[in-house]
Amino acid sequence: LELLLSRGYEAYARWQLEERVAAGLPPVGFQALLRAEAHQKQQVEQFLREAATVFPAGATRVFGPMPAIMERLGGRSRMYLMLLSESRRDLHAQIDSWLSRLRALKTARQVRWSIDVDPQDL
Repeated sequence: LELLLSRGYEAYARWQLEERVAAGLPPVGFQALLRAEAHQKQQVEQFLREAATVFPAGATRVFGPMPAIMERLGGRSRMYLMLLSESRRDLHAQIDSWLSRLRALKTARQVRWSIDVDPQDL
C-alpha cells in the first residue's frame, strides 16, 4: 500500500507482476485447487494427503494440505491442495489422469471434494 501511495499505480502494478512472475502465479503460471470438506478435520486432511501422494509425476507442483481461509463453515472443516504449473496443458493433463486415482481413494467417499481450475479465491 505504501508503494501504491508513494509511487503510484504503475509502479505498484509493475512490482505486483514481478512478484507473481517470481512465484509462478497467474498470469505467467496456472493454478488449480483440490478443495475438500467434512465434519471431521482428520478426514479432510487424510484425503488431501493421500490425494497428494497419488498426483501424477510431472512439472506441476503440489502444495498442502492447507486450511481454507474460513477453516470451518456450516460445521464442516475445509482445506485444500494447491497445484501450480507453468503450462496450462500440462496442468489439465495431470488433473485428467489424477481424477480416476482420486475417485479410487477410500477417503474420497468420506469427504466432499471438487477441483477448481483457475480459482478466483482461496
